[in-house]
Amino acid sequence: MSEGKPTTFWQRLFGRAGDVARSDEAPAKEDPPPPPPPPAIAPPASVPPPQSPAVAEFSQAPAGQAMALLEANLCGAMFPGAGEALAFLGALGGARLAARAVCRRGPQGRIWVEVAAPPEKAATLARLAGGRAFTGLVAGAGEEPTLGAPRAWVAMLPDGKPMPPRILLPQGSSRTVLVTGRDVERLERTLWTHAPLSALLESTSLRAERARARSEIVAVVPPELARWVVGRCLALGLVVALAPAERRELAEEGEGAGVVWMRVHAPKGVVPASWISRLADLPGVVVAYAAGGDARLFVDARCDAPAWAPFFASFLDRDEVWVLGAVDVGHASLRLLGEMVPGGSLVTLPDRAAAPIEMGRAAARLPEPIRVELVHDGRATRIDGVLLDADELAWARQWLVRLPAGDAVYLAFGEDRHLLLAADETASRVPFGIALSRIGPGAIYVEQGLGFFPAMPSEARRRAFGPKEGELVVVTRGGSFVFRIDSLSPAWSAWIAEPPPMHAEPFGQATKKLAEIERQARADGERAAARKLPVEFDVQDGDIDEAKIREQAARALAGGSLARAAQLYERIGDLRAAAQLYERAARGE
Repeated sequence: MSEGKPTTFWQRLFGRAGDVARSDEAPAKEDPPPPPPPPAIAPPASVPPPQSPAVAEFSQAPAGQAMALLEANLCGAMFPGAGEALAFLGALGGARLAARAVCRRGPQGRIWVEVAAPPEKAATLARLAGGRAFTGLVAGAGEEPTLGAPRAWVAMLPDGKPMPPRILLPQGSSRTVLVTGRDVERLERTLWTHAPLSALLESTSLRAERARARSEIVAVVPPELARWVVGRCLALGLVVALAPAERRELAEEGEGAGVVWMRVHAPKGVVPASWISRLADLPGVVVAYAAGGDARLFVDARCDAPAWAPFFASFLDRDEVWVLGAVDVGHASLRLLGEMVPGGSLVTLPDRAAAPIEMGRAAARLPEPIRVELVHDGRATRIDGVLLDADELAWARQWLVRLPAGDAVYLAFGEDRHLLLAADETASRVPFGIALSRIGPGAIYVEQGLGFFPAMPSEARRRAFGPKEGELVVVTRGGSFVFRIDSLSPAWSAWIAEPPPMHAEPFGQATKKLAEIERQARADGERAAARKLPVEFDVQDGDIDEAKIREQAARALAGGSLARAAQLYERIGDLRAAAQLYERAARGE
């Protein structure tokens, strides 16, 4: 290089030939700027500057080869843990930037990763995963980079360019050296051991979630349960294919345990979540779903797939199948020992039909009925009414007096039990009694939080309890009660007594004259209206009896006719109650 040209970036990066020859064990210090050589005095020809052959070749390389000192397809990254390293590898696989990686585990669980990828692109992914990116140096011009080989690494800046080191870089080092400005970290091989991908996975766990229906699942089944599982899948109309396999924990070596590898899918629809949960509860069975398109990495059906899982399969060997399991089963690798066989081909049919069943002469009869019980349901349902005894009815009188919405609450009186129904939320605020929910069909109410076992459909409930026309049935743990719907009366009737006797006062002369004037005015108005043609019609002909319509609405509500009750409440202007009933009717309650 001529004396008049300015120093290049690579000269500042690697220093002069004489300074680079220092050992990498020398203490780091600043590279002083070279003093200008005396123009007239040349160095003696018999005393050449001390240079090693490798360093001389390195420093005297032409400008075209200097760009090869920083390898264009080599990137390293330091991560605080295995989870961040796996996220980085998954991102590289998803971006199709690398398919090879070398990992090392050091003190405090840190992970060092080397990949054959463009450093300016991989550095961004490393920072997103929570790591620090580096770019590697080749040991000499024209040398092919080898992942895991000792070399010097220079930290990358956020813009994707290498950070200029402030020390002289060691050459021909026998260990991996990370240079960040003035800081140097040496990765001793005795402390930083090789960590395969299986070792990284062993130190990670998956987040649990509820199993859900999927179009296809796989199952690792012990041989003792394989026949039963195949039979149950075929009975559910699912398609099964299976093959013998060998299962081994990721951290284990040697021979594994023999298992059966199954693929299950539904020809139409999905595999039910209930069957997936039941299958996963069997001892020794692992149910999983594919985390990537190449079907070589699977995740437990009871867990959520990590973000890196769909792309991590690209780092696996072609003959490997890995299953990431929950905490109770762990991660495992499988090796298939044969081709997949349809499960239906393993079902054996009898050689000949069995003897026909002889029908007896006795009359056909149904089996003994199954006892239906009330059990805890656990679902939060709406409170539509409250069942009261005699003491609670007395409390209800005192409690209802303080409520402003007396017209929306109705009572049905019985011998030992009494029923309180409300079109609004009043029933849910009653602090005593047995809360009831209407389950239908019609006027069938059950104690809140309870249900029937075995489950009873609506027609079965109708036949079992059979409320007749105008009746209301209440089912509780203490027994069933029947009320007459026409016995419903407003709640205020529980505290309103007989009115005091009223005495009519005689009319005076002035009162008689006013009554006569009013009678004549009414007669004149009727005659004038008769002479006019009717131009308007009122759909609600005549005066509205609000109390009567409200009573009809309460009876319709008690009988389960929500839409009819909503119409009646709307007619008398109680729009809030009408809106609530319309909404409940739309939900199909």
